[in-house]
Amino acid sequence: MVDVRRIVDVGRRLIDDTLPDSAIIGDRSMVADGYGGWTEIWTDRASSTACRYASRQMGTQTDSDPRTGAGEFGSPEGQAVLFVVGTDVIEGDRITNPVTGAQWIVTASRTPDSQLQTVLRVIAREMDASSA
Repeated sequence: MVDVRRIVDVGRRLIDDTLPDSAIIGDRSMVADGYGGWTEIWTDRASSTACRYASRQMGTQTDSDPRTGAGEFGSPEGQAVLFVVGTDVIEGDRITNPVTGAQWIVTASRTPDSQLQTVLRVIAREMDASSA
C-alpha cells in the first residue's frame, strides 16, 4: 500500500532543497503617526527564507487550471511567490528580494487548505516607492 503522506514529505523536502531564490520577510505593524492616525511599518526578520519568484511573463501562458491556479502567476492580482510549507508569511507582510531590493506586499494566500500541500503560494503586489 502506498503511503501518501510519506510521498508528500519527500516532495516537501525536495522543494525545500531546490527553491532557487531567497526573500527577507518583514512583519507588518501599525503604529501611531503622531497626527491621530496610523501608519504601516515592517520589521525585517533576521535571516532570509528560501522561495521562488514567479516571473510576470508567466501570465502570458494559457495554463488556467483551476486546481492549481497556475494562470494567476502573472495576473493583475500580483506576483506569485512560492515558499516551503510552514513558512510564516501572512497578508500584509512585506517580501524583499535581497538581490535586487524589489519589495512586494502579500495580498493573499493561494494555497489550498490540505494536509497534502507541498508549497505555500502567496500573491503579492509590488510596493510603490512611497510605501517603502
